[in-house]
Amino acid sequence: ALSDMSSDDNTDDQSKTSASSESQQSPCVSLILALPRPLQLGRMLPMISQMGVDHLVLTAAKKVPKDYFGSHLFRRPEELRRLLIEGLCQCGDVKVPKVTVAK
Repeated sequence: ALSDMSSDDNTDDQSKTSASSESQQSPCVSLILALPRPLQLGRMLPMISQMGVDHLVLTAAKKVPKDYFGSHLFRRPEELRRLLIEGLCQCGDVKVPKVTVAK
């Protein structure tokens, strides 16, 4: 009978924990990233959205060629969005990260 009580207590503790975690808001996460090569960026976008990043800032750096900003991902925003949504499908989240390009 003692083991039955402890399993009931564990169930109550788990439900309290899940209820308290649902009431807490997740923190707003921003990621500032020097623009990688377009192929690498395409591979990184799903992982970035899986991690729960809310705002992605892609910026220039000293060694980033200017022509990277003219890649197919920026010419076709629907492809950029598709890759972000692909990552969200994997993690079960529904908020698409905002992407800002700062040259």
